[in-house]
Amino acid sequence: MAFLAPALLAGVLLIGIPIALHLRRRRDPVRVEFPALRLLKRNRHRTETQLRLRRWVLLALRCCLLALLAAALARPLLKPPSADSGAAADGPAGEGVGLALVIDNGPNAAYQSRNETRLEAAQELASKLLSGLPGDTPVVLADRAAGGGASMLEPAAAAARVDRLRVGGAAKPLAAAVRDAVVRLAETPAARREAYVFTDLSAGAWDEASQRTVAAVLEEHPGVALRLVDVGVAEPRNAAIDDLRMPSESLAVGEALALSASIHLVGEWREPLAAQLWVDGEKGPVKRDERLVDPKGKSVPVEFTLSGLSEGFTTGFVRVVAGDAAPDDDARYFAVEVRRPRSMLIVAPEQRDAVFFRAAIDPSVMDPSVASRFETGVIAFDAWPRQSLAGYDAVVMIDPSPTVERGRGWRRLYDAAIGGAGVGVFLGGEATLDDFNSPDVQALLPAPLEWRSRDSTYLRPTSFAHPAIKPLAPYADAILWQTFPVYQRWELGDLREGAAVVARYADGGPAIVEQSVGRGRVLMMTTSVNDRYNPAVDGGYEWNRLPTGDDPWPFVLLARSLADYLTGAAETQLSYIAGETVSAPLPTGVELPGYVLRTPGGEAVRQSVPPGRSELAISAATEPGPYRLEAGADLDRRFVVNLDPRAGHVERVAFGELQTSLGKDRVELIRNEEELTASIDLGRVGRELYGWVLVLVAATLVGEQWVGNRYYRQTKEGQ
Repeated sequence: MAFLAPALLAGVLLIGIPIALHLRRRRDPVRVEFPALRLLKRNRHRTETQLRLRRWVLLALRCCLLALLAAALARPLLKPPSADSGAAADGPAGEGVGLALVIDNGPNAAYQSRNETRLEAAQELASKLLSGLPGDTPVVLADRAAGGGASMLEPAAAAARVDRLRVGGAAKPLAAAVRDAVVRLAETPAARREAYVFTDLSAGAWDEASQRTVAAVLEEHPGVALRLVDVGVAEPRNAAIDDLRMPSESLAVGEALALSASIHLVGEWREPLAAQLWVDGEKGPVKRDERLVDPKGKSVPVEFTLSGLSEGFTTGFVRVVAGDAAPDDDARYFAVEVRRPRSMLIVAPEQRDAVFFRAAIDPSVMDPSVASRFETGVIAFDAWPRQSLAGYDAVVMIDPSPTVERGRGWRRLYDAAIGGAGVGVFLGGEATLDDFNSPDVQALLPAPLEWRSRDSTYLRPTSFAHPAIKPLAPYADAILWQTFPVYQRWELGDLREGAAVVARYADGGPAIVEQSVGRGRVLMMTTSVNDRYNPAVDGGYEWNRLPTGDDPWPFVLLARSLADYLTGAAETQLSYIAGETVSAPLPTGVELPGYVLRTPGGEAVRQSVPPGRSELAISAATEPGPYRLEAGADLDRRFVVNLDPRAGHVERVAFGELQTSLGKDRVELIRNEEELTASIDLGRVGRELYGWVLVLVAATLVGEQWVGNRYYRQTKEGQ
C-alpha cells in the first residue's frame, strides 16, 4: 500500500474533534420522580446498556469517517509486489517500471476496418500509452521491419518513431520482434518489466512456430510479463492468393507453362470469385485468362495454362477479384525464362537401357509433337571413347562399368565437371568395388562404395530443400514411394568433405548423394534406373520398380528434377519472398561497371558492380511485383517478389490457445483503450483505491447518521 499524497494523512489527527465533542456532550443522569417506579427499574439496566453501546458505536463511526476522508485525499495505491522491490523502486513512482512495445507492421497490418488499417489502430493506442508515461521511463520499441532490432528510447522519441512506422512487405516474423524486445527489456534495471504487443492475433503472425518461439523467450526471462493488445477485428473477411506453383521457372521453346494457384479464404463468401491470369507486356499487363471459382472451403484451387511464350523472360501474376479489406495479398507474381532446350548426353551399356530415363526427361522421343525441355543424345559404352563432351550441359552414366575408364573416361568426366557441366552416375550391377574405389573414380564420386545390399526398401525423402528434388515438394504427400520398392542398392562409406545426401531410403541409407566439382556438380544414385538386369552380375534380382511400377509418374517427376539440376535449369530462381536477397548471375567473360534495377513502381535504381563478381546480390527488392535488371546489351534479366504467403492468413487465433502455449499466468489480453490505460497504470504506479475509499466514506456517513438518529432519539425519550 502506498499514497500519492502522504502528507494529507495528517488529517487523521482530526479524529480528536469528535472524541472531544463526544466527551463534552456526556450527560449526567437525570433523576425523575415517577409513580410507576417499578416499571422504570425493570427497564433501567437494558436501556443504559443500549445507550452506552450506541454511544461508542457512534464515536467509532465518526472517527472512521474522518480517517477515511484523510485517506481518500491522500489517494491510496495498491501496488504490485515487484513495484516496491529492487533498487530502481527507491525513486519516484513509475521509475521502477520498464516497458517494451512491439508493433506488428507486417503485410497483415494493411487490413482495413472502420476506415483505418490495423497499423493505424495500433499507432493510435501506442501513442496514447506513451503520452502518459513519465519522461524517464525506459521504453524498448520493436517492429517487424526486416533487418531492424529493438531500440531503447525515451517515451517522446518512441512516440515519434511509432508515428513514422509503415506497413512493410519485407517483414520478419512477429515472434522475432517479440524476442528482440523481451531480451532487450530484460537488460533494463527496472523492477517491473512489461511487454506490450500490438497485434491483430492473425494466424499468419501467430502460427505454431511463432508461439513456440515466444514461449521459449518468456521461459528464459520470467521477470517479463506479456500483454497482447488486440487491434484486430472480430470477424475478418479476406481472399488471398497464398500459393502459386509451376513445374519449373525454366522452360524450353514451345513448352507450355502450367500454373497452379491456391486461394485462401477467411470468413463467409457466397458469390463466385473471379480468378484472373495476367501477363506483363510492353504497354502493361494483359489479361490472358479468367474463370469463376466457387468459394467453398478455406482453400480453393485454380489452374491456368499459358502457351506460346517467346524466348526470353516473361513475368505476370494471378489475381483474385474479391474487393476485400486487404488488396495487397490478392495477387501473386511469377517469372519464367524460355530458352532453347538444354543438352544432355546419356551413356548406357546399350542404348535400350536408357529408354526409361530418356523418355521421362524428353517426352518428344515418344511423341514428336510435344515440346522437349532437353535435347538428348544416347550412346553405348562401346562408343564412349570416341565421344566428344563439348557442347553438353550434362552427362549421365546409367549402370557404368569399369570399361568406362577406356579412353580416360572418368578423367574426362572430371574435367567436364570442372568446366561447369553436370555429371550423373546411376549405379547398377556393372559396378565393382575395386574399380569404383580407385583414385581416378573417387576424384569424381562423392563417396566410396562398400557393398551391395539386397535388403528391400524404398525411397523416402524427408526434406525437399535441396534444389535437385525441390520440385517434388508440392507432391510429397501424394507420392507413395512404398509402391515402387528398391530391391538392390549400393551402400556407401563416409561422404567426402562438401558432399551431401539429397535423399534417403526408408531404412536411412543414402539414395542420392551430391557434391560440387569445380563449377559443375555430381549426382550419384545408389540404385539403377535401368529396367533390364543381367543374372550374371545382378544375381537374378531386379534392382527396383521405380521406372516399371504401376503408373510410375513419381519416377518421371524425379528424373526431370534431377536432369534440371544437372543441366543448371534448377539454378534459375526467379521468384523471391519480400526481404530475401536476390541472386542474379552475371554474364561470363564480361566486366560490367554497373546495372540498372527497375522496380515495380517504375523507379530506376543505378548500382555499380564490384570487380571480379560472378553474380549480383540485391537486397533492395522489398516491394511486391516484377523487377528488371539491365546493363546494355550484356544483361537483361527479370525476377519477381511476392509477399510471404502467410500475409493473407488473417483468421484470428483464439486467445485461449495462446494462453495454453505461452502460459496462462504469463500473458494478458487487452481489448480496448480503457483496459490498456488500466494495465499501464497498474504497472507504473499501482491501482488507485480512491473510488473505493469514497464508497467507504459514503457508507460510513450513512451509518453515522442512522446510529446518531437512533441514539439522540432514545436520549430525548429518556429525558
